[in-house]
Amino acid sequence: MSAVLELVARCVLANCPPSAAAWMILDRPGWPAVACTAASGLHTTAGIEAPGDDTIPGPLACAVAELQRCTRVPIIGAVLSRSSAEMKASAHGLRASTAAAWPGALREHHEYALVPLRCLLRMLLALSPIQTPAGVPVTSSSSGGQRCLRGPEFTSMRRAPATTTVLPSAITRHSSAPLHTAHLTRLGCQSMQACAGGGRLLHLAVLKFLSIHLGQLRLDVLHGFLQHEMEGSAIVPSSRGSASVLLGTYIVQMAASEMPSSFDFHHEWYASTVKSVSSVQLQGDEEDDDFDPYARIVYNYETAFHGFAAKLDEDEAELMAEADGVVAVLPETVLQLHTTRSPDFLGISPEISNSIWSAGLADHDVVVGVLDTGVWPESPSFSDKGLGPVPAKWKGLCQTGRGFTTAHCNRKIIGARIFYNGYEASSGPINETVELKSPRDQDGHGTHTAATAAGSPVPDANLFGYASGVARGMAPRARVAAYKVCWSGGCFSSDILAAVDRAVADGVDVLSISLGGGSSPYYRDSLAIASFGAMQMGVFVACSGGNAGPDPISLTNLSPWITTVGASTMDRDFPATVTLGNGANITGVSLYKGRRNLASQEEQYPLVYMGGNSSIPDPRSLCLEGTLQPHEVGGKIVICDRGISPRVQKGQVVKNAGGVGMILANTAANGEELVADSHLLPAVAVGESQGIAAKKYSKTNAKPTAKLSFDGTKLGIRPSPVVAAFSSRGPNVLTLEILKPDVIAPGVNILAAWSGDASPSSLSTDRRRVGFNILSGTSMSCPHVAGVAALIKASHPDWSPAKIKSALMTTAYVHDNTYRSLKDAATGRASTPFDHGAGHIHPLRALNPGLVYDIGQDDYLEFLCVENLTPMQLRAFTKNSSKACKHTFTSPGDLNYPAISAVFADQPSAAVTVRRTVTNVGPPSSTYHVKVSEFKGADIVVEPSTLHFTSSNQKLTYKVTMTTKAAQKTPEFGAVSWSDGVHIVRSPLVLTWLPPM
Repeated sequence: MSAVLELVARCVLANCPPSAAAWMILDRPGWPAVACTAASGLHTTAGIEAPGDDTIPGPLACAVAELQRCTRVPIIGAVLSRSSAEMKASAHGLRASTAAAWPGALREHHEYALVPLRCLLRMLLALSPIQTPAGVPVTSSSSGGQRCLRGPEFTSMRRAPATTTVLPSAITRHSSAPLHTAHLTRLGCQSMQACAGGGRLLHLAVLKFLSIHLGQLRLDVLHGFLQHEMEGSAIVPSSRGSASVLLGTYIVQMAASEMPSSFDFHHEWYASTVKSVSSVQLQGDEEDDDFDPYARIVYNYETAFHGFAAKLDEDEAELMAEADGVVAVLPETVLQLHTTRSPDFLGISPEISNSIWSAGLADHDVVVGVLDTGVWPESPSFSDKGLGPVPAKWKGLCQTGRGFTTAHCNRKIIGARIFYNGYEASSGPINETVELKSPRDQDGHGTHTAATAAGSPVPDANLFGYASGVARGMAPRARVAAYKVCWSGGCFSSDILAAVDRAVADGVDVLSISLGGGSSPYYRDSLAIASFGAMQMGVFVACSGGNAGPDPISLTNLSPWITTVGASTMDRDFPATVTLGNGANITGVSLYKGRRNLASQEEQYPLVYMGGNSSIPDPRSLCLEGTLQPHEVGGKIVICDRGISPRVQKGQVVKNAGGVGMILANTAANGEELVADSHLLPAVAVGESQGIAAKKYSKTNAKPTAKLSFDGTKLGIRPSPVVAAFSSRGPNVLTLEILKPDVIAPGVNILAAWSGDASPSSLSTDRRRVGFNILSGTSMSCPHVAGVAALIKASHPDWSPAKIKSALMTTAYVHDNTYRSLKDAATGRASTPFDHGAGHIHPLRALNPGLVYDIGQDDYLEFLCVENLTPMQLRAFTKNSSKACKHTFTSPGDLNYPAISAVFADQPSAAVTVRRTVTNVGPPSSTYHVKVSEFKGADIVVEPSTLHFTSSNQKLTYKVTMTTKAAQKTPEFGAVSWSDGVHIVRSPLVLTWLPPM
């Protein structure tokens, strides 16, 4: 079967263009084929035949059995088609269906079977024992310093070099945050020679195949999951002592309690462990005495996480996993950044904010730690006027470096540190001629997020006159600690882990982390493990959910102890108008402010769209670098489609080619959502339907013309809030029973402080400098929640992170300012809890929620136990061997989460019962009555229906029984709400019926 898989991989690599999506189709037992969908939308199908005689194993019995054993969560991973004739239709149908309601729409295509990704990988392994050309399985060997193992015995995987690939379907969504050229990381593919008879190890090729397969389904989200599920699947032999063996950074978690008595300090034990697995020592090299294990260690971790990060080759990493005291070995990963009116929109007036931070709470100073690109200390948003002394509990410091001294810290910025060892270990030394090795922010993102969370009030803040007013953070009297973990090449997990570890030791109360990467299993996710340690120390952690919407299953940062935040709009906009030569007016948005004005009453400007009428993308229609010619666009307003390149950069391309203005048209990926940018030439962003109208006019009129006008700032926009189209969506790819995202918060067109070293467009060609900038992204919504969490912490200093999260979720609202259900900007229809979680945050209500759902570390551990973690995997969270599963949970849904997501997996569906415990944080004597939504598919019974509290902090338990009456093809959404006449404690309720296998 390995020959067949090799042909599959070759077919994909040869016939699928880089921008294609591909699906694996097994149209008859053991005979795979590939359907490639190119960017043009054309389908090509390549059947795979076995070479020579028919030596392919018979029916897929063993593979199907493996699938049935491991299948539980329906992750779209492959298509099993009944016949070759259906291949093209199947591929097209899957592509179309992924945008529809999940997962029911896919069930309607009866030729499909949804295969979980991890199960697909196991199926491939079951089908493909590695064989030599003679058909003899590869066996264990140690000749030549190499080891070749049977498929079932593989314990590690060598990653090929990562390459950057642009996928049109994803780029336009990520470009919602104008800071970055969005891209996906795709694993490279190398042909590796096995040591026996020249046979090939093909699993990396299969991985490449799967990465292409998942291109349309958010590869960046599943990339980490892919990588870790493939680990334990293949070993690539390497030559000991060869100069070609590269060292990578690995995070090693240790059981601190198991340190041998011969060591006085943990760092000595760590160094000894590194030396014990080193290639030099194992080979008995004559220079063994010169080997310095401390030179290999990048970080020591000791607070939220116990262990170290070290530079190892992959064989050393494999040996490290078997060393005494080692709990887990995690490969380095790279995360990316996910960026006023919002306090008033959220109901936090200066009077209310000041009352929360009253003199009576002075000894409850709250510190917000921000992991990002650093801070610009000169910004007035970080003035310490009116603040008291630095809290006595604070153990942090102000780290100095080029452009940053201790004088840049004050009573507002009370801590600033940098973390770059992991970055340099992987990418080489930072170029200090262009990048400051100090806490100073040259990017702007970190300054913006820190000011959004806890910026001091600044009057007359604006961007080129737009959004003028008082800019202040959610918690303007909170202290800020900046932890710079992101550099020009990204944000490395070992640095992030070191920053979380240090921040907890420093004494932060809240962490705001607007970063995200892949969605790995909990025990393989270093941020999940570190944030678990932070939770144990009482630190609230807010993380951005990602900008991969509106695709389903696109969220990152999924751990239940993390508060995962999606993005929404506010009631403020920046309208601009396109007036076509035929008199039609098209409404859009813009932050353009320049000397040139294209709104003259007397003059219209020629209009041009360089794209064609076909569905085949034209690089000229996207206004990519080098695609526009002056003789074609000079003196004209150019219509540019969104996608591939940053929005503002398209305007730069038009300007360089002699164009006088730009109409930036949304595509289907963005729908009608409008994101404003500070363009370098007159430009207006318009929705998809308006863009189609403008393009049609430009193509059908002999001499099309247009003019642009800019209308400043407008408040009172209706409807608002609206779920941002770019905001990543659920359901939770790891655990369906845990609803994600948790909440949404303002994340579109947010004004906040900015770096003096960065232009408002983040383009190197942009010479403008501003004190405040307007950004969009879940990076902006995350610090809103972190700041509100700081307010709650100041008001309730003894509350656990889970109580704070519960208060945010159960008081969130799900209606806009027109009193209708929240809408999804991507579709214009009502959003669901997979889009908005529990709803939009309501800070004032969250300060007095009435009841809360508390969760302790033992509850989270029981949740992990029912997630089938092995004892060794569980130790990533217990950090010692004394904790064991008590088996008090029968399902992940038993976690005392403020949302309820029930999964009916059996056919016919059995009743599902969950229990929840609420703690009274309102009046000592109170009575709550329940209200439950009506569902088509199930009867819902809550017992008891009334809760009588007689004291503060009293806990009462209720149970919810859900009995299927008519299984639904798509999930159903509703709520369980408790009210005492003053408080409404609302929990989203989601019912999902899994399709039968």
